[in-house]
Amino acid sequence: MKKLLLTYVLFSLSFLYSLAQDEVLFKAKLIPNTTYKLVMSTSSVSTVNFEADQQILDQIAASGTTLPMEVKAEQNFATTIETGDTGESEKFQFTTIYDDAYALQSLNGTPVPTPESPLKGAKIYGQVSGDISLKVDSVTGNLAPEFESSVIQMTEQLIKNIKYPEKPMKVGDQFNQEVPMTVPMAGASPMQILIITTYKLKSITDNKAHFDLTQELKLNGDMEGGNMEAKGSGTGFSVYDIAHHFIVDTSSDLNMNLSVKSDQFTVKAKANVKTSQKTEISSR
Repeated sequence: MKKLLLTYVLFSLSFLYSLAQDEVLFKAKLIPNTTYKLVMSTSSVSTVNFEADQQILDQIAASGTTLPMEVKAEQNFATTIETGDTGESEKFQFTTIYDDAYALQSLNGTPVPTPESPLKGAKIYGQVSGDISLKVDSVTGNLAPEFESSVIQMTEQLIKNIKYPEKPMKVGDQFNQEVPMTVPMAGASPMQILIITTYKLKSITDNKAHFDLTQELKLNGDMEGGNMEAKGSGTGFSVYDIAHHFIVDTSSDLNMNLSVKSDQFTVKAKANVKTSQKTEISSR
């Protein structure tokens, strides 16, 4: 009888656990006394061409520029985030260290010299409150004031980059995330675009939630109907660690087509952008 009762209890607990794993309330946050090691990389291949009168094309050629221009770029960041202990106020300190940061670029196969990233060796100190609210207190490193301001903003938005639904999700559910971006265009004004990413919950296994990503690129609403065009699409995946409330693996592959018209010429660009981020999490 005792064995039968124990078997029933274990079965019930297992059943309840499986039900709990069928629905998850997602919430990105940092945990006290934890170390996060992030490696982020972005690589892109872009082809830029001009459509214009022959006189303008001759001027471009005379400047030493070969059309179409093929631009390859790569950016890599390695950062460590360490969180402290909670106090009576339930706030805790965090430190972000840029262990490594570098960029590579080439134009038509010729490497373009790039200075050492000022981010390398930089440290950001701050505090976390309410799980998701990051407030930077100070920054050390060789950062220009305007760049330091951007780093502070980027750090404080780290946990808020993905806005999950406020209710639990089950396999098959999805949500959208819109991210505005500014794209510089050679010889023309920057383009304001919008990347819409759809996260679809594919599976929940081993305390990990796996999402499929689809992306759509379009002009920001304020720029529609003008002399600019933008379209694109992409795919990817994301893995969310349920126990640590944090994305530990994500990747995307985005193709885009952009064009800007002026009175004298049209700039057309095609680009493929690949991004990835992996995170190792350990308790201290």
